[in-house]
Amino acid sequence: MFSYDALRGRERRELVELAAEHTGRLDEKDVDGKTVVHCAVDANDVEVVEVLLESGAAMEARDRWGNTALWRAVYQLPESVDMVTALLDAGADPDAANNHGATPRQLAAKYADEYPALGELVRRMGESVDVGDEVA
Repeated sequence: MFSYDALRGRERRELVELAAEHTGRLDEKDVDGKTVVHCAVDANDVEVVEVLLESGAAMEARDRWGNTALWRAVYQLPESVDMVTALLDAGADPDAANNHGATPRQLAAKYADEYPALGELVRRMGESVDVGDEVA
């Protein structure tokens, strides 16, 4: 499997070259169903995620829990505001529900109650947010 470890700490030019060499392997999954994009999101490495997406990696791939890269980034708020912003800029779906029916939009709304500064990020995901009974 092409791994995030192969990309970590490299210059942008090297990242682009490595991603291009492994284009057909960018969406391979590990035992938890995570792709290299998921792993870069988990590491909060915005530059690597941008290069991977520019190289054709799937943004909406789901891990074994049904989480997209955006869902995983939102889960790391408030530390991952730049990552969430980059994924939204790239067209990530804030309404992609995971296996428990929870969406990034709902999860972000939950965090916005805790961290009022995230309100703009939640507004950017859409006007109407139904947090629901429980966000898994």
